[in-house]
Amino acid sequence: MRLCSYYLNNSIDSPTEGVITAWVPVGARSCIGDDPPEPQVTKKTSVVQSSNALRDSLTSFSNRPFAAWTPGEELEIFEFGQFSVEVNNRTTTGQLLGQTAQIRFTASSIAWQFSDSSTASGRSVAKSFQNVGSFLARAKVSYRVDYQMLGGNWVLDAATVTLWSNQLEIEVTEPPRRTLLIL
Repeated sequence: MRLCSYYLNNSIDSPTEGVITAWVPVGARSCIGDDPPEPQVTKKTSVVQSSNALRDSLTSFSNRPFAAWTPGEELEIFEFGQFSVEVNNRTTTGQLLGQTAQIRFTASSIAWQFSDSSTASGRSVAKSFQNVGSFLARAKVSYRVDYQMLGGNWVLDAATVTLWSNQLEIEVTEPPRRTLLIL
């Protein structure tokens, strides 16, 4: 567990008047002061002049996806856990390439990576583990980025931004041993 602070709107990058401070499982959520993940930007149109400038601009507007799993804490071997990710689709106003713009992020694909070398796709997936031990999981979310400059037409599919969720820790254990007493 670690002490984590985040804003009342459940974000770490959109300040509100209040801040929530709570103990959370390590890797369960992003906290104020965490390093932001590096986005991967793919240039799609000639309107976008520089993928570096676009990456820098979009990093400040995008919300990191938030992953969680149930039942949380421990999972017995061969038991299914439910893994889900909140993708944070949003539209925001900001400066893009030196001009005021509306920027819209829409999740277009979600891929899960587990440290046992398995993968899955989708917002919510069920997964079991075949071995006892400690495992990691995280989701990679690709967002389609559209923007609108100064009330003009929307530029659709201007870029794709890929962000990683927080990392989840899963402890897989043996089922409890039961003694059978035969009389």
